[in-house]
Order: sequence, then structure tokens, then C-alpha cells
Amino acid sequence: MNIEKQFNFLKEYGFEFKEQIFKNVYNSYFTVHTYSFYNEDGCFTIYHLPQRGEWDFFYSKKFSAVMDDLLTSRLDIYEKESDMRMQNRDRKTWLCMMKKELSFLVDDIKHQIKEKNEFFGIKILV
Repeated sequence: MNIEKQFNFLKEYGFEFKEQIFKNVYNSYFTVHTYSFYNEDGCFTIYHLPQRGEWDFFYSKKFSAVMDDLLTSRLDIYEKESDMRMQNRDRKTWLCMMKKELSFLVDDIKHQIKEKNEFFGIKILV
């Protein structure tokens, strides 16, 4: 999955992108990948722990090269679930699920930007 490509539309709104890989986290051999889109108002980070198949989404006040700083506040992307997302929660395979989840998340972020000129509390500054 190419996260930068899927969320590339955020660059049109002045967001910068940074992918980071953190090795040997959690006092183990785990590797965490983070994909951050940020501007002066905040940072939206997609967290991926491939060894455990975990994906999560976070907000922080600013971009950082320190993983714990990026993971300040976990976002509940289902808080404002659309009917479409609710109908598509039962998926047969994890990969299919994640691709669809990200697609729905992209649509949700676009909708939030259109309606409120922000997404998950991060204002569009352009």
C-alpha cells in the first residue's frame, strides 16, 4: 500500500508528508512505520506495526521525529462513521479490509475538509 499516494490530496491543502521507520521499539525487534501529514496546525499520523498487523491513527500538535510525540492522541476514526463505512466493516481478509478502510478514511477526510475546512481538528491553512 502506498499511503503517500492515497493521501496525496492533502498536499494540495499545504500539508507536508514524512514517512519514518522506527526500529527495535517496545524493547523488542518490532519495527513501526509512521506516515505523517502535517502543517502548522497539527499532524495526522498513520501508524503501522507490520509484525502484529496493527494499524492505528493519531493526532499530535506538531510533527516530530520522536515516535512517542507523534502518538500523542489516538483518533477514533469510527467516531463519525458514515453509513457506507458501517456497511463495509465485515471484511474477509485483513489486506482487503485495510485497503477499503483507508479508502473510506480518505473519503471521510475529504468530506470533513469540504464541510468544516479541517479534519480531525487540524485546520486547513491554505
